[in-house]
Amino acid sequence: MEVSGLPIDVGMLPDGTPFMSGRELARACGISNSTLVGWGETTPHVGDRHRAGKLANLLGTYRYQGDRLFVPIPDGTKFGGRANVSAYPYQVCLAFLDYYAFAAHKEAARNSLRLLSEKQLPQFICAAVEEP
Repeated sequence: MEVSGLPIDVGMLPDGTPFMSGRELARACGISNSTLVGWGETTPHVGDRHRAGKLANLLGTYRYQGDRLFVPIPDGTKFGGRANVSAYPYQVCLAFLDYYAFAAHKEAARNSLRLLSEKQLPQFICAAVEEP
């Protein structure tokens, strides 16, 4: 998919959950892919020290209940032929963007959140107004 002239890696998991690829999420947060991979395959827990604990709190805020941060997609042919793609559910994406925008002060993450807000706020208002 292209957004604002840039190709982005997004999709839907089999259960209908929207996701971003790890590379795309890293780019949106303004961090390297290796930094994102460094978070590991387990979900941080509330009470963890430093950034892991902050991320765990944000995951709770966005109601994420998975036991790992991403779902591996073994056949990456839909994403430029890469062998493996890590699919980060939208709740995890929001938690990472929130963390990197406000706790880590990454301008790229703030800009990504602004773009999401610009696209979603009108839909939110319309849905609220249209409800009986």
